[in-house]
Amino acid sequence: MHYSPESEAILKENWVTLQDVKNCMQYGDVDFSMSNKPFEHGKIYFIKGKNTKGEPITVSMVNYSDKVILKEIKKD
Repeated sequence: MHYSPESEAILKENWVTLQDVKNCMQYGDVDFSMSNKPFEHGKIYFIKGKNTKGEPITVSMVNYSDKVILKEIKKD
């Protein structure tokens, strides 16, 4: 997995960790109404989950044929 500059900056803020992102990807819910849409020559996905503090977060990822980029992490 690759990281966008925006996601790297968010991870440095220490309210969310890479483990939170991984847990969100594994246990979270994909928002299919917004996901699987063309985005910058790939497809974007929005996954809703929680960080270790129990705060709701949304992770957006762009899936390309050769890589996945963690685009953004937001508190809901």
